[in-house]
Amino acid sequence: YIVDVVFPEMNKVLVTPIDWSEFLVFIGLWMAIGTTKGCQRSDFWSSHEPSGFRGAPFRLNDFMSRFRFDQIVLALVYTDDPEPPYTDRFHPINKLVSAWNDNMSDVFAPGWITCLDESMSPWLSRYTCPGFMFVPRKPHPFGNEWHTIGCGLSKVIFQVELVKGKDRPKEEVAPEFNELGKTVGLLLRLTNGMWGTGKVVVLDSGFCVLKGLVELAKRGVYSAAVVKKGNTGLVLSAVMKFTNISIICPWDTVMLGAECLTASTSIYFA
Repeated sequence: YIVDVVFPEMNKVLVTPIDWSEFLVFIGLWMAIGTTKGCQRSDFWSSHEPSGFRGAPFRLNDFMSRFRFDQIVLALVYTDDPEPPYTDRFHPINKLVSAWNDNMSDVFAPGWITCLDESMSPWLSRYTCPGFMFVPRKPHPFGNEWHTIGCGLSKVIFQVELVKGKDRPKEEVAPEFNELGKTVGLLLRLTNGMWGTGKVVVLDSGFCVLKGLVELAKRGVYSAAVVKKGNTGLVLSAVMKFTNISIICPWDTVMLGAECLTASTSIYFA
């Protein structure tokens, strides 16, 4: 994708075309810069010797000139699709996210247990961040919220979906499976590559939607979900009606009925 889509678009702007090896150097420099804080980007190309009291702790002049680095930053684009006939603030990254998910589906197979949750990409200004969210319980509460699923063994995230919120264009086609409900659709999209494998996805209470758990079970994906909301007994009764499960409460007592539990209960599909 980088070679076939990103480079041709960048080279329309760059006087000296970029290639794969230079792009890897560029990414490596960003990673090095990302290990520091409190520095201006220009400090990494300063002519002064590194100091422990001011400026950047190291210099990058031996790897790439500041002028070339800034050129690449200005030329960097992630799509070759034309602008839609409506306002879509996510258009510059939509194709990249889809391509990344497709590539991970092709090259990565998660272990037997996975975890689906929310992750934050920190950003402080709502005016320069499409889809800006404030999630108080997160360590970095401001920025973009992503729904992600990762392998519980390797810790590798292999599917992501941006929460667009109020900035989602009304003209945009609804995501796949959303006719079953937004949360159900999300669960099915992020676990698509696991269908029929008998693997387990761990969910917190925010994703514990009865219809979603049943739809996953129908597709050969088992769930471990925490129930801590109202009508717990109703949820358990309905789940037991649709599929065989083991219900384990925090006190290691096996619950065989559909009692209305007052504490958190984990549901393990079997």
